Amino acid sequence: MYFGNKIEEKLNSCTRLVIIDDELSTGITILNLVDNIEKKCRLDRFASVEAWSLLNGMGGSDKEKYKSKGIKLVYLEEVNKPEIENHASTLDTNVKIIPSGNNMPAVITSCIELNCGDVRCGVDVPGYTKELKNKLEKAADGIMCNRYNAVDVIGTEECIYPAVVMADLLSHRFPDTEITCHSTTRSPIVAGGGALLSGRTGLASLYDSERDTYIYNMAEMHKDTLAVVVTDAACSTEMKEQFAVSLGDNVVRVEFVEIGYCIS
Repeated sequence: MYFGNKIEEKLNSCTRLVIIDDELSTGITILNLVDNIEKKCRLDRFASVEAWSLLNGMGGSDKEKYKSKGIKLVYLEEVNKPEIENHASTLDTNVKIIPSGNNMPAVITSCIELNCGDVRCGVDVPGYTKELKNKLEKAADGIMCNRYNAVDVIGTEECIYPAVVMADLLSHRFPDTEITCHSTTRSPIVAGGGALLSGRTGLASLYDSERDTYIYNMAEMHKDTLAVVVTDAACSTEMKEQFAVSLGDNVVRVEFVEIGYCIS
């Protein structure tokens, strides 16, 4: 949550605190956020402190922590997370995790640096989007999509928007080339069985080689595909090569566009 130096001023002008998430598993993330807010502002000054979510899979002890802090839980659906996880583990969709490829594709790296600051810590949105597009346009100058049967632009975990911008730029430059866009994720979603996700590939995170991530539908890629990976991960050549191989043998070239943030 970003307010810069005005966080206390912003909090003191509020009468109600509502924190929204898509799903609460244990609720620890929101509790940590509330604890940090409490260091800047007394919680009892708010008429209400609430945690809103689409799904709530918290157990009884987790809910008690919220009750003890006076945080109201608001959600659309309560789920039994252990029961769902057990059920998911029994599903047989006839789709196995696709193994890594056998061939090492060509791996190329280019870099752009954004002067607007680290987007994860808060940036001016118009300034960020303008600079990002300008820098990605220059990076796109060296990407020859029309040499390949298809192009797949891949974001990495939370670094998704830059990949969408790059895919849009390339689509306008090469309207006759099939260009798709998606991202790696930490979510191990069950694939197959008529779902939109037909195949799942496991690969190490570019941010942390010990962390498992997944990418879906890579088996659907055309032969002779170019992958353009747009990432703000500071990773080694070895990590990039492992990532490239994991994309499968249909990918013959991987161009990494690395985003760096200049912090003034």
